[in-house]
Amino acid sequence: MKVHKYLILVLFFLVKAATVFGQSVDTVAVYSPSMNKYIKNVIILPENYDNEEDKKYPVVYLLHGYGGNYNNWINIKKNLPELATLLGLIIVCPDGQNSWYWDSPKDPKMKFETYISSELV
Repeated sequence: MKVHKYLILVLFFLVKAATVFGQSVDTVAVYSPSMNKYIKNVIILPENYDNEEDKKYPVVYLLHGYGGNYNNWINIKKNLPELATLLGLIIVCPDGQNSWYWDSPKDPKMKFETYISSELV
């Protein structure tokens, strides 16, 4: 019975290690023509993304709260890379600064609605 428990435990850790190893987490600066500046984004790609050229993946955009930044989600939710592989999706965490993700009618340097909905996509 002890051998059986250890075998299950070892298999669990092997599967867990295999899913963690292949994900990709990068910070990418994307140029925004509407704001005339580069904005940082965390991009999480699932395992085997580079090996599957013809496959299409759904994309989830995780927006941080007021006072946060582009890497809040990856710091708060450490298993996002594993979830990207498990669910077969791409996760994008853009930096919205303190914009509330809308285009300011007064400040042309604050067009985060345009950035995220058009330029980043």
